[in-house]
Amino acid sequence: MSKSEYKAIQSVERTFQILELLAQNPEGLSIQTISERTGLSGSTVHRLLHTLYALGYTVRRHSNSEPYRLSMRLFEFGSASIEKLSFIQKIHPSLDHLSEDLNLTSCVFVPEDDTVVCVMVSTRSSFSSAPTLGSRLPMWCSASGKCFLVGKSKEQLTELWENRKNSFFGPHSPSSLEALEEDIFFVEKNRYFFASEEAQVGRACLAVPLINKQQETIASLCICGSPPMFPRDKIEPLAQQLLQFVDSMMSFISK
Repeated sequence: MSKSEYKAIQSVERTFQILELLAQNPEGLSIQTISERTGLSGSTVHRLLHTLYALGYTVRRHSNSEPYRLSMRLFEFGSASIEKLSFIQKIHPSLDHLSEDLNLTSCVFVPEDDTVVCVMVSTRSSFSSAPTLGSRLPMWCSASGKCFLVGKSKEQLTELWENRKNSFFGPHSPSSLEALEEDIFFVEKNRYFFASEEAQVGRACLAVPLINKQQETIASLCICGSPPMFPRDKIEPLAQQLLQFVDSMMSFISK
């Protein structure tokens, strides 16, 4: 069954509306603002916020005027999930070296449903529009995401395309299913993909898949920067350099 076929429990859905809104606003929000942005009544928001505080998901307020903010509880869960990805621990030391050598931001993404989630970003990042930890991108319009679409059936790609959300992305995102299929064929043939202003205006990314011994794509590694940082004649050499880095790294991980 697809997600749309499941019926959400209203109280749970409302609770996560508030959680997601607070996650997007780390400085915190008042009950009135949360009510306005979610469309929920102030009394409903008040009850749900008190429940979240009782469960440890919001921090204690020292005055009624202080905004409601998320605690680190969700971070604990997310970190625990990442810790289970053993290859992450082995990749991390090398990521900063790669960024320093290329003067570009390095990121690692893992798949989740029809999206990819950033689980690691080089600490030596100087690119202001680089993906942040926990940021999520759709597979169909990101270089990192397309690394996971190789091998998908026509039916799976059609469903992915038809279920994509009508959000605004960059001006160069695929305009049709056929265009997406061409991009995936390129990844299959060349083991990399370059996307300029697909998922976000002002961001260009070059991504390669991380493939394990079972020939499964377990993650994608990408380097990001502004579009001018990727001259056309530099893309192929950068891709080959990134592929050599990944091959060496995967050989080390598999030992």
